[in-house]
Amino acid sequence: GCSHPCGTAGVRSRMRDCNMPPPRNGGDTCAGPFHEMDACNTQDCPSWGPWSAFGICSKTCGGGTRTRRRTCSTGELCATGDASETTTCNTLSCGPRAAPAPADGDCSQCSSVGSYSQTCDEWDSAGTTQCYQPSATSRGNPCRCDLCGGCDMC
Repeated sequence: GCSHPCGTAGVRSRMRDCNMPPPRNGGDTCAGPFHEMDACNTQDCPSWGPWSAFGICSKTCGGGTRTRRRTCSTGELCATGDASETTTCNTLSCGPRAAPAPADGDCSQCSSVGSYSQTCDEWDSAGTTQCYQPSATSRGNPCRCDLCGGCDMC
């Protein structure tokens, strides 16, 4: 076999004996060398190419991951190491969630509460308003509803 699986350092050797048949009665020995060596497995060994740049982080905050890759130069499997590497990124806390936008309260329509006056033949109406559309949320302004004015029917 070869001394190395790949690269320029692979060497194989073989030896032979002159025994089929051995020289007899003053005959000549076998022609050629008894020991031969030659290079073998001279193809490049698989090796990792350069790493790619890291990809985009999977999260903008709170701890995400990002990956980079590399390929084996010969298209085969490299003996050691990994084809990808993942690391953490954007590890700072996301902080409190954004509060909803403030919403001011709004006033309802004037409700009529009144009575009919026979002396003046008039309808006096003194109404009220309520704050409900919508009620104020955090950081929103409360309602500032004017009281309904009286309605004079005389």
